[in-house]
Amino acid sequence: MKKLIAMIAVLALCVSMMTACSFRPKSEPQAAPGTYTLEQVPALTIAPLSENAAVGSESFLPSNYSWSWPKGDGENEAVEACGFGPTDSAILTYLDPIYLGESMTVKLIWASFPAQSVNVVSWDVDVLDLPSDADQAQQDSYLRAVTLTETEDFERTLLLEPDRVYDIYANWQEVNGSSFGNAHYYVVTKAAGIVKETTPNITGGWQTSKSAEITSELRAVFDKALDGFVGVGYEPIAYLGSQIVAGTNHAFFCKAQVVYPNAQPYFAIVFIYEDLDGNAEIKDIARMNAYGELNENTGSAEQLPGGWSVTEAQDDGIAAFEKATQEMVGVSYKLIRVLSSQVVAGMNYCVLCQAQVVAPDAKPYYTMAFVYEDLDGNAKLTQFKDLDIAMIAALVEDAT
Repeated sequence: MKKLIAMIAVLALCVSMMTACSFRPKSEPQAAPGTYTLEQVPALTIAPLSENAAVGSESFLPSNYSWSWPKGDGENEAVEACGFGPTDSAILTYLDPIYLGESMTVKLIWASFPAQSVNVVSWDVDVLDLPSDADQAQQDSYLRAVTLTETEDFERTLLLEPDRVYDIYANWQEVNGSSFGNAHYYVVTKAAGIVKETTPNITGGWQTSKSAEITSELRAVFDKALDGFVGVGYEPIAYLGSQIVAGTNHAFFCKAQVVYPNAQPYFAIVFIYEDLDGNAEIKDIARMNAYGELNENTGSAEQLPGGWSVTEAQDDGIAAFEKATQEMVGVSYKLIRVLSSQVVAGMNYCVLCQAQVVAPDAKPYYTMAFVYEDLDGNAKLTQFKDLDIAMIAALVEDAT
């Protein structure tokens, strides 16, 4: 993994990386997994393989890309985007780094549209401090190749190391009217100042629940904490996870509704503290609007932008979700509930899911998947909003 680049061909490739939009690594494309017609470049998800990884899954949008998609009349629309270059110091300003205490193996996932070929090149963060006239020897001392594993079902694994910049280049080829193009995704890693070991039930660490089921024991904790609570009614939908402290913190995903005429329902994550004697109380509440954004003032009709509304009907949204996910690889999704919908030229649905990377020891996580179904009944996934319990808990705690 740490061998310096030695071959002349690879050295020439590294030189080309010093300019934005010019890096086009060569690789043998694999057969397309199906016909896709996305109108945007798919987001890249990086998911740790280890259940005890110190960081969770993260999604990345591309910087430089070229993308074409069918218009439906035999012609294509196309867009070319040229962002900052791979050694532009702006990367460190505009990209949030992944903090690592040690190396970590991750899976590269394009859930909505798997890439046919992937290439990765990485270099030390220090390379961004090189002068613009740095000679080849200075550049070569930093850049090195990265081992990439490919399998038949389009899964890729990558070893991330601290203090590195990764240029992940994905390519999609045109197949029978499918969308096609290529994209660069930049990932920055930094060495963590304090190494946090995350093991099951470690004090202070939030652990995602393996099941979203509201058991009778969890329901008893929830009811005890909300006994006597007035003003808003909360219906628990899913159990998201727990945190061991001097007792236990619990996170429940809930449907909520203010108790007054014509109040609009919304969603909330209710954090409950259960002490060592079994007493329970509300710790914090993270309010969310009907399409999954955190919003402390959610609840009135005026605060539901774009026509999104909480839906009780499940069948249509479930059918659209199943159609949109039937050819997906790399991640499995277990539908919990259709949360909300929006009437457009067709329908948008927001669906709460438990997701898990298809890999040994991969840990589950919770996400809201957004599905668009057109007027002809075709459905596709448009985006995901992962529920990072620890981050949401910290945000709510800071706000209060």
